[in-house]
Amino acid sequence: MTAEMKLYTLAQQNSTLIADLGNNPFRWFDVPMPQNQWRPGSTCLRFWRVSTVLGYNQSGLMNLEQILYQFEVLAQFLETARAVATDFTTFMGGVDLCSAQQFGSPQTQPNQYPCFLRNRRETADFNLQPVAQIVAMDWRVYNRTDL
Repeated sequence: MTAEMKLYTLAQQNSTLIADLGNNPFRWFDVPMPQNQWRPGSTCLRFWRVSTVLGYNQSGLMNLEQILYQFEVLAQFLETARAVATDFTTFMGGVDLCSAQQFGSPQTQPNQYPCFLRNRRETADFNLQPVAQIVAMDWRVYNRTDL
């Protein structure tokens, strides 16, 4: 399973993110945001993989990758975007894509969380109407590709 699918699966199980991003549809996009998903009062999260550092050792390519993601929370009001970004930061603080514990049955909490917030900034997207207020975050996420 890709890191994007792992994150989506875990996010859909998080009650706080469901309350923030909706349930039908869950407004979490790792592709260009579909038309008509942005409207006043509908907070969205979009993200993309900026880069991937692959690990190597003497036997070749390792199954550990370091991914740099940019996540953006879009909301009509900046205070809403900030609140959802804080909820998202709390969610990412409990994500571990290097173990299968969170994907097992029963689901258990991992004992480490290899996701690191590198930067957080605020901006606006004037291409959307009405204008979307954005909180953008850069995250370094470690992922085991064999899980």
